[in-house]
Amino acid sequence: MLTRVTEARSAAVAAKSIDDKIKAEQQLSTALQGFRFQAEAYPDLKGQPEFLQLQNELTVLEDKLADSRRSSTRNNGIYTCC
Repeated sequence: MLTRVTEARSAAVAAKSIDDKIKAEQQLSTALQGFRFQAEAYPDLKGQPEFLQLQNELTVLEDKLADSRRSSTRNNGIYTCC
């Protein structure tokens, strides 16, 4: 599961075109959601300080991805309309 997240993040960073970035970021979001679902299966894990920190970092990363998507969509709209 962590491998999927790592590979998806690498693809998102390496993507060149807007379409590739959007696709890669969507795959990263999907991988992160899967990671969270996997954690739900281990209640003891959710209480560990390291895991809580990781969860917080993933939330920040997902927020940054969402902001980037909004910005990219907004910028793409500006360039295509004018």
